[in-house]
Amino acid sequence: MGQTKNYVERDGKIYARITYRDSSGKRRQIWRSAESKTDAKEKAFKLEQDLDKFGSESFEHELTVAEYLDRWLETAKQTVSERTHNDYKNLLKLYVRPM
Repeated sequence: MGQTKNYVERDGKIYARITYRDSSGKRRQIWRSAESKTDAKEKAFKLEQDLDKFGSESFEHELTVAEYLDRWLETAKQTVSERTHNDYKNLLKLYVRPM
């Protein structure tokens, strides 16, 4: 995927920065502010993991609330009981999605 990770100090602030190529081959960057160089390196590592896990498309396109909730439900399904997952699904269906 051609990713590089590092931190950048600019204007007295520290940022985590990831550079990668999107699905069309265009060079893109993701910036996140950090408290320290160590924090920036950790954030850069986390961003790189997310990029590997979800792909560059997840950073290129804005998700709708419904799409985000669908992804969240799938993630929650792996960490909660089936009953809790069904409760989440029903609560979203009744109260959140109609809005």
